[in-house]
Amino acid sequence: MSTARALILTMAVSLGPASGPVSAEAVFTNVRQLSDGGPYGTHGTLSPGGELVAFESVRGAGVPTSVVLTREIETAAEQQASPEQGRASAPVFHPTEDRLLFASTHDAEAPRSAIVPLAPWTRSFDPEFEVYSAKADGGGLVRLTKNDVYDGEPAYSTDGARIAFSSARDPAEEGAPARNVGQELDLYVMGWDGSGAKRLTEEPGYEGGAAFSPDGKRIAFHRFGLHTGRSEIWTVRPDGTGARQVTRLGATSWGPAYHPSGSYLVFASNAGSGSGFSLYLVDPKGEREPALVTERAGFDAFPSFSADGKTLVWTSNRTRSGTAQIFRADWGHEAARKVLAPAKPADGEGD
Repeated sequence: MSTARALILTMAVSLGPASGPVSAEAVFTNVRQLSDGGPYGTHGTLSPGGELVAFESVRGAGVPTSVVLTREIETAAEQQASPEQGRASAPVFHPTEDRLLFASTHDAEAPRSAIVPLAPWTRSFDPEFEVYSAKADGGGLVRLTKNDVYDGEPAYSTDGARIAFSSARDPAEEGAPARNVGQELDLYVMGWDGSGAKRLTEEPGYEGGAAFSPDGKRIAFHRFGLHTGRSEIWTVRPDGTGARQVTRLGATSWGPAYHPSGSYLVFASNAGSGSGFSLYLVDPKGEREPALVTERAGFDAFPSFSADGKTLVWTSNRTRSGTAQIFRADWGHEAARKVLAPAKPADGEGD
């Protein structure tokens, strides 16, 4: 298996559409920075009780590496959840337990600790990445996938019984040549223990950033067209049927997150500028034009909500140094519902 990697989001930041969506007022207040170490911190996720934030922390100079850290929001006390070796990325908390999912290369014979994306919007797709589960303090580590290809970007269902993830494990057709890793990844679902993996998507390109809807009936994800650098938000049922395109911005739209109410998704896109990423709102069926949330130049992405929907954590470069770190804010749910643009005809299947 080739060790080729694709940092497709790096290419995407220079691509912009002819026009953007309707702008909207900000819907969050009391913004606070939560992480502050290393070149950057990304992929923030809150524990079920909201007292901990887990995130991917890139650290070191010359030969940087990345680990998953958990941090007490009130005291700033930190613990390392992932092994020291290799690279770890994309953590997400279990909906009811003090456990995390993340991807890591630490079991590889020669972990690629030196190969770290240079910015939080980039991603490497090394075949050494596998999906793991561990407690917030790093104990009880369990390996859930075992392949010679990339497995990563895991997400729990709201009941914790299923896990969605991205993988390069199957070719598009039987007998087809090896896939172009980083350009061709499909979405899968497996049991909480790694059993019964099922492929959900088969379109050419990269499907990732999975997020289950609160009722468990849909999975939101981003789909990058093959060799285009552009992507849109889609949803699909957990059995792989009923795929529906949610956004049509002609830009790079990625990293969706459902609000716990199920009323809308928040995602990142460069639809407004082409040179940076902002957060947007959209209804889950794509019946309304997306609405702009973060009206600033720079980088705002990887949104994630608290269990009660009252807090948003995300990655932003609104720091004094301009480096990206984890931020939190109080989220105004009713305000968010009001800023979505007027309804337009819907495309796609029903639930």
